[in-house]
Amino acid sequence: QENEIKLVWHDESKGNHQVCDFMLEAQQIGGCEVHYVSETVAYLRWIYLNDDVQNKGLGSRCMNRLKFELKEKGCTRFDTDTALNNDRAQHYYEKNGFVREGITRSYER
Repeated sequence: QENEIKLVWHDESKGNHQVCDFMLEAQQIGGCEVHYVSETVAYLRWIYLNDDVQNKGLGSRCMNRLKFELKEKGCTRFDTDTALNNDRAQHYYEKNGFVREGITRSYER
């Protein structure tokens, strides 16, 4: 089912980052921004789904498609982070294979 999700990478993406839309049946259902830390390491800066398609399993399908395409591009590591109190995002990331590795300085007080 993941192959039903298409990623459309924006032409205006610059430098070491790319923005893409998640498409399902020619309809844009969300998007993300990926930064390339190196040739093999990608960092997910943000990801979203439109409100009307949330809680239907599409978020995981989009993430799976994104991970597949990054692997095809040669990425062997895919990182992200979120605010310490953003339980919803943390649950989503962990459900989709991300592993907690600690707290980054940007969130320390």
